[in-house]
Amino acid sequence: MSQLCGTPLVDEKLKYKEFFPHIEVHFWHELERCKLHKWGLQEPIVPLTLFSTVVTSASFASAATLSIRPDSLGNDVATVTSNWKRNTISGVSYDATQNDVGAKSSSGVSLTDAAAAEGGGVSCFPVLLKGQVQNFNTVEQLYRLSRREVLWSALQDLLLRSLFPPCTRGSPNESPCSAQTSEDCTMEATWEEANFAIAALFTYADLKNHRFHYTMAFPALDLGPPVYVRRRIKGGYNAVGCVDGTLYFPSRRAVDGAHEYLLNRLRDHPGRGPNPFILVNCVASSDSVGEGAEKDAVECLSFTPRNIRYALKRSAFVIVMADLSASGRFPTWCARNVVGALRLLQPCIRSFCLYCVRCCDVEESVFFDCFCDPLPYGFEELRKAVTSSVQTGEGKVEAEVVPAPDAVVGSLRAVGWVEHRTEDKGAQQRVRCIDLGVMMLPELLAESSARLNLDLMKWRMLRELRLDGLAHCRALLLGSGTLGCNVARHLLMWGVRNITLVDRGNVSFSNPVRQTLFELSDVTNPQVEERNKAVAAAKALKRILPTVNARGVPLNIRMPGHRIDKEHESEAASDVEKLDQLIREHDVVFLLTDSREARWLPTVVTMAHNKPALSVALAFDSYVVMRHGVDVPECDKNSAVEPKGERLGCYFCSDVVAPCDSMTARTLDQQCTVTRPGLSAIASAIAVELLAQL
Repeated sequence: MSQLCGTPLVDEKLKYKEFFPHIEVHFWHELERCKLHKWGLQEPIVPLTLFSTVVTSASFASAATLSIRPDSLGNDVATVTSNWKRNTISGVSYDATQNDVGAKSSSGVSLTDAAAAEGGGVSCFPVLLKGQVQNFNTVEQLYRLSRREVLWSALQDLLLRSLFPPCTRGSPNESPCSAQTSEDCTMEATWEEANFAIAALFTYADLKNHRFHYTMAFPALDLGPPVYVRRRIKGGYNAVGCVDGTLYFPSRRAVDGAHEYLLNRLRDHPGRGPNPFILVNCVASSDSVGEGAEKDAVECLSFTPRNIRYALKRSAFVIVMADLSASGRFPTWCARNVVGALRLLQPCIRSFCLYCVRCCDVEESVFFDCFCDPLPYGFEELRKAVTSSVQTGEGKVEAEVVPAPDAVVGSLRAVGWVEHRTEDKGAQQRVRCIDLGVMMLPELLAESSARLNLDLMKWRMLRELRLDGLAHCRALLLGSGTLGCNVARHLLMWGVRNITLVDRGNVSFSNPVRQTLFELSDVTNPQVEERNKAVAAAKALKRILPTVNARGVPLNIRMPGHRIDKEHESEAASDVEKLDQLIREHDVVFLLTDSREARWLPTVVTMAHNKPALSVALAFDSYVVMRHGVDVPECDKNSAVEPKGERLGCYFCSDVVAPCDSMTARTLDQQCTVTRPGLSAIASAIAVELLAQL
């Protein structure tokens, strides 16, 4: 028999190493997206999957670090596992499966690792943790969270309800034995699929400032009476033999067999977390212990109630599980749930052995010989603590009342809140805050903040508002004066990000006070071409919102009644073609020119290309805002009834005067925009609101 290297321990409690959650920055962006566009004012409990990796080398130990990624949110463990298997079959790596680094070899270790044997590298296996996340509407809800009740509820939802389901009454024609058999089969299946590594995340998203407050927990059972460690042995081979009549591992081959079996479980079932199982020693006495003992002397069984009862009848058994921690003294945190489930299922148990496999490395793995006092409660009492259900005659659950655990079982409680150290003399804080605003580019921050108010409209007021259509709308503004500046600003407010402005004039000294996109510097700009109203307005829009796609086009819109000399005919034709091209490239056209006849050619072209046009005109104390240009749908053209509101008269259809030259022989008050100063803002706003309703 090999010499055991562990030393006896006196009254040392079995403690567990906490997890270290690592939340990626992109996860918060995904949370923000879901809150803004999907959840709104709802506070749903959403599935959360945490990622870790078991690496077949101690040089790459994970140190119990768990990663929360963007794809963690909203995807349960089953979905992630299915995607991983599908990607594996198609040859796409879900996680780092092989690295071009040499594996650390352990002396005398003969583990079966096909990937490492073929490529000579280090194999990585994903380990998934089952969790849930809830985002609150106010930060006060997060800080006033009833932590005790919330943690117990999360423990029930994620683990206890599946392990210890409530009793259900069978149908009247079903025999009690059949009902019991069905219930046992259900429990066997749920224990086989159970993930004992669970997590709960509670957040508040301050979308205006891009700050995220959160608190996190890894719910685990605290049964009250502690578990003590009789002997702790580092290295699986060092646990081969018998101590005080207790058989640990019968041989080194048994240790290798346990590692190989666990490795296969991790490869095939990443969604089961630590993948605990039972290793039952079939050796009757210590006479068969040693190097000559066969691998068949042990039996690997799933961690289920039936197999646990079977193992207790044997002389010795070991619970084997993957350990994500790198601490030599303590097992990983999820081992608390494995041990707790064992003790609740068998409350009279007094001793057991736990083998924590780390990095699939025999030398780094740790063996714990544990003992404990019997529990004063067990499986049936926990069922009452988990749920009190009102049942119908058909055995269906109609309602559930979740009592506090102490109401039924005095010492049973949930633990696992993550406490965060602060710089204040080692003090701890329960709620953390991460500020992503300082990490974002000012341009992107401005774009996100500008869109926020629009998205919030959909929470209560306009649930059917389609902002994506406005965001991708290409708006053409013919005229960049008083109306053009105001329309452009209102388009930005509604989230329109593609704006083209057209004008032939330059910014004058009288413009900046009335035309909101211009400044005095535009009048005195040494670059003459940048004095054009369209060019200057486009530059101003980019200063307001750098991400907007705005451009200015200097263009002379040709008007009926205005003479075109022979030498300017080619230039006029080019202007008409350019205007036609601009209208065809855009989705909506705003007619905002000063003169009436300047609207005639754009009106005809928009009608020809079936483009919606919105015309805005000002008088001294009145204004006109109208939409036209959209033809009747083909399916309705042969209808006897004209579709209401589809075929609208244009600016000239509603008038009795044909377009003519209105710019010759004008007095000074006719040459300037003489109108009430606030009227242009009102008319422009109505025109853009009309667009938003299309």
